[in-house]
Amino acid sequence: MIKFFHYEINRKHIKYLLFLGWVSIWASISFNPNKLIFITENIYTGLNVFNKISLLDFFDICRGSFQIFYLPLLLIITFNFIWTQKVSIKSNLFFILLLIIFSIELFSILRGDNPNINIYFLICSLNIVLTTFLLKNFFSDNDVISILKLSIFILVLLLFFFGINYIFTAVKYGINVYVSWGNMNRDLSITIPKPTGLARTALIVLIVFSNINFFKKPLDKINLLVMTFSISLIILLSSRTAIFIFFLYILFYFFYFRVFEFKKLIKMFVNFLLLPFIFIVMVGVLQNLYKSEKFEIDGIFDIETKNITRIYPTIETTRSTSIHKITTTSDFTSGRLIDWKNILNNNKNILFGNGTLGDRYLINQTASNLLFYTYSSSGIIGLLIIIYISLITLYNIYKNFFYQKIKLTNYKLISCLILIMLMLRSVLETSYGVFGIDFILFCTCSTLLIQNKSS
Repeated sequence: MIKFFHYEINRKHIKYLLFLGWVSIWASISFNPNKLIFITENIYTGLNVFNKISLLDFFDICRGSFQIFYLPLLLIITFNFIWTQKVSIKSNLFFILLLIIFSIELFSILRGDNPNINIYFLICSLNIVLTTFLLKNFFSDNDVISILKLSIFILVLLLFFFGINYIFTAVKYGINVYVSWGNMNRDLSITIPKPTGLARTALIVLIVFSNINFFKKPLDKINLLVMTFSISLIILLSSRTAIFIFFLYILFYFFYFRVFEFKKLIKMFVNFLLLPFIFIVMVGVLQNLYKSEKFEIDGIFDIETKNITRIYPTIETTRSTSIHKITTTSDFTSGRLIDWKNILNNNKNILFGNGTLGDRYLINQTASNLLFYTYSSSGIIGLLIIIYISLITLYNIYKNFFYQKIKLTNYKLISCLILIMLMLRSVLETSYGVFGIDFILFCTCSTLLIQNKSS
């Protein structure tokens, strides 16, 4: 085992395993681990459950169960690497701190009443941390960039698949895109990302495609199409946080790239505003040309108007449900303040928290804030650690932007911008505090900015 890493063939095999594992991590997003319990319990009782599941269900179970088998392989490779190589604690502090948080969450789950099934999400998070750790320490920056490219490509596919479904649902039912989520959950048999989550994806894709030509010739025209679709979805999905970050990004883009010349300014105006505006108008016209239809949503109220965009003062969506209601609230946090107060009042395990998804254990829904989620899941200790991790991330962003600006490649610039966006989003969303797209990108982009000891 000591010489395990000294053979080139083994390095290639390990690299292939890590890339395959990375794809499996993306595939496991939205998987419900209760399905594994259902299968296990039926096999234990002697029932032949495999005769009763469809092929789609079988693949669904496979994509979720692979994470459980992937973790032991990662642990073996990681322990062997640490045993045979000199690992710098300073350059790997980011990964060490994340592992400490997850250790606290595991301890809290095992000692408390939080359902043990949540350990599955802990396993997925560990797989992300260990995969990026190995790629950073054992392979080159180009390999980290490769998994970032792979992640971006997956995001583009998800954006177009769910974005088109959102728009199609809005046109079909004559509702705005923001509230389409409830109808899609009823019409489709797959898990649908919420408007805030899809808007986040659109923001990330925008950041990438406005800085690089992701698709090369002869497919380079796709880049502008993707950028236009991303901006249009940001506006149509009407996530206030996403729209706020979007306009901040426009200001950054204007000053960072010095768009002061008239031709550059016109090009920026066309790409960032005019083309998305035309797309949104086209969707609105298409919606109004569709057959007028009065219908009822979940028995709450009838909709007769056909607005493609969200009207903030009159229509809100209840959190964690697909039900829509009439409300006059003007609270920017949409009820989050009450949830945060409930977490502070209900959390009895102040020091170590309640384990993974501790917010759902305490208030039966997401905390929608990184700090409150961490406090509910890993207590004050975890809260201090995640704050320190965020400070390390800010320092790496600052160092790359100002001290190493000459060496700031396109993908490092993109990583800096994505990390800033995720940190801004963490004010009103759990973001990279829990397993999901945010956490995958947070670890990937941070890994690309962290210097190796040899560097």
